[in-house]
Amino acid sequence: MKVRNNLRYFFLSLLLSGFLIAVNGQQSQTLYFMRLPQSNFMNPALTPACGVYIDFPVIGSTDFTVRNNSLTFSDIIFPGTGASADSLITILHPDYNIDDFLAKLNNNNLFSADVNTNLFSLGFRVGKSMIHFNIFEKVETSIGIPGDLLTLLFKGNESFVGNQANLNPLSFDLSWYRSYGLGISQEVFPGFRVGFRGHLLAGMANVSLKNSDLSLNVDETDFSHKLGADLSLNISGPVTFVKDSAGNIQDVRIQDGIDQPSFFVPYLLSFKNPGFAGDFGVEYTFMDKIKLSASIVDLGFIYWQRDVSNLVSKGEFTFNGIDASPAFNVNDTNTIDDVVNSLLDSLQQIFTPVEQSTAYFTSLNPKIYVGGSYSFAEHFSLGILSRTEIANKKLLQSFTFSANAGLGRFLTTSISYTLANNSYKNIGAGLSLRGGPFQLYVLTDYGLGALYPDETKALNVWFGLNFTFGCKPRLMSDPPMIL
Repeated sequence: MKVRNNLRYFFLSLLLSGFLIAVNGQQSQTLYFMRLPQSNFMNPALTPACGVYIDFPVIGSTDFTVRNNSLTFSDIIFPGTGASADSLITILHPDYNIDDFLAKLNNNNLFSADVNTNLFSLGFRVGKSMIHFNIFEKVETSIGIPGDLLTLLFKGNESFVGNQANLNPLSFDLSWYRSYGLGISQEVFPGFRVGFRGHLLAGMANVSLKNSDLSLNVDETDFSHKLGADLSLNISGPVTFVKDSAGNIQDVRIQDGIDQPSFFVPYLLSFKNPGFAGDFGVEYTFMDKIKLSASIVDLGFIYWQRDVSNLVSKGEFTFNGIDASPAFNVNDTNTIDDVVNSLLDSLQQIFTPVEQSTAYFTSLNPKIYVGGSYSFAEHFSLGILSRTEIANKKLLQSFTFSANAGLGRFLTTSISYTLANNSYKNIGAGLSLRGGPFQLYVLTDYGLGALYPDETKALNVWFGLNFTFGCKPRLMSDPPMIL
């Protein structure tokens, strides 16, 4: 198999997976006004419609989100024209003008994914307080791909002769951690509630790229390349680096025995990567119709010190340049094994990392929610929610508008519309059904992502099963479940 094909389809696969990966993974905003127990993840002051709830692993609560800020599926795979009109083609097709694709990119193309599953949750009412306890497992990943990097890969350096290619947006973060949370929602005076939740965090694994500077200049006289780099890659995980006699890293391998219970179980239960986080929220109800609420969640950090490796590359490097364009030229019939080997050798010489083993911190991405709802009738309301996330020193903003209705204690529905990720086609919905103690729910902010994947930049689903007790229409005026 030619390496040219491997490279070409690797980058195509990266884009195909990346178009669905998000700016930042998040919990469904449609959930906020549905009075499900899981809404307190977004605001610990919110209380569910039932006095006691329990959920269990996976079936209790699982959500995932994939989104991006640049592309839809149809930007990468689409109907051909002319001789290819009867088939689907990709951006690598010889008849396609790659400039059309590059024009759709941002300077910083952000992709990320988030998977979260509850291992256990319990909530119960004590007087005018609601106590929450939960354990959840979370995996978050995000990638930042500079638009200039894709231009270099697909068109070479001609666009940057005498100029600078900005590669500073290049980023990568992956975190897997567990949270043990304990919180309380307390009525301070009639209509006004405050909430707090503390989290003890246990980090499982992390890969974090810190890009302080990365740029490429192409000299207009001799076409030499000058690369400025200030990069550090922190890793906490069961991996080892294989080096040659000169100290260059040749391979990365998973530690032996990771597939054995004697290794994996203690690894999962370890607190060697500790962390802490806090959530704060308030809710105010007046005139029995208007509810205002605000919260800030995920204020915290993890201290990574188990199986740590740090790779650092810093300096300015000059080299003659690399022509990788045959890898992306479908008409090229010559093997580029030599080109690829030259690419790898040059990168190894330029990025000769210094390996260290120093513990490091990563912070969670704080989120700020501000919401309001108005009840037109006992079981019908309209809501608006603002969500602001602080990630990589940037503010990521979204707004959700929802209409919420319920049929007694048995059925709750919601229809939502979200503005996010430079996208305006985000129609969501939520449905909760309750029979006896069982409460089944499913919801999404991006329903069009499932029906029309070529028209959306995101997809998320949250589903689960709660066991609920003491569910009455006017919860807080009822006698408490626990005295």
